Amino acid sequence: MLLLGGITALLIILLVYVLTGFGYTIARIRCGHQPTVHVRPFGGEDQTYYTPGNDMYRFYAHEPFTDYYCSETDAQAAGLSKAE
Repeated sequence: MLLLGGITALLIILLVYVLTGFGYTIARIRCGHQPTVHVRPFGGEDQTYYTPGNDMYRFYAHEPFTDYYCSETDAQAAGLSKAE
């Protein structure tokens, strides 16, 4: 019974982590500043990244399906180009 409760609690924590964009907070701590973000689209091939200076950054930074890079150089090395 205790094991089942523990597993359920872990699954709930994981679900909350994914759905709330908590990954942004982790990336910001890891990088020491606001990270560069790339939102992985559903079924699309969007290869653009957003920097904190971009107007759309605030919308994309907390998306659940986001990749975070500590620098633009890292994002470019992953084959991404800067969103205008």
